[in-house]
Amino acid sequence: MGKPTRTAVTGSVAERVAQMMQALATPSRVHRVLYRLHDDHMAFLLDEAVFHMQHLDLGEAAQRRTAS
Repeated sequence: MGKPTRTAVTGSVAERVAQMMQALATPSRVHRVLYRLHDDHMAFLLDEAVFHMQHLDLGEAAQRRTAS
């Protein structure tokens, strides 16, 4: 799956995206989504969100090692 092209986000689009992302707004929803997901796009977003958090964690760990 290639990267989507970035487009301008209008107020209407921002509102709809925020509503859609409510599906991942709490830890319990993220756990339910894992086994009830029917939308491949949402699965991709969830995978990307988890990857991003892991990436941030690695960066923080590296900073702690450097500061020690």
